[in-house]
Amino acid sequence: YPNPKQALYEINRVLKPGGTLILCDAWIFSPMRELFNLFIKYGSNGDVRIYSEKEIVELLESANFMNIEWKAVIKRAYICLCKK
Repeated sequence: YPNPKQALYEINRVLKPGGTLILCDAWIFSPMRELFNLFIKYGSNGDVRIYSEKEIVELLESANFMNIEWKAVIKRAYICLCKK
């Protein structure tokens, strides 16, 4: 999403009270993440950035999500659960 903070605010707005957001996305360790982020914005697949765990948690917190649980599920992906 070009504006992930706004997208998360909108998801929070329409989610039922007490509802759960399940977020799963690509993830890689630093410093490879920083290298990918330099070039990924020029791709045609719509991705804008690969976020660190800390960045994802901060984005979710800024959109008023609570009980955030982040977990790497395979080498290159994570799943995150949080509540409205």
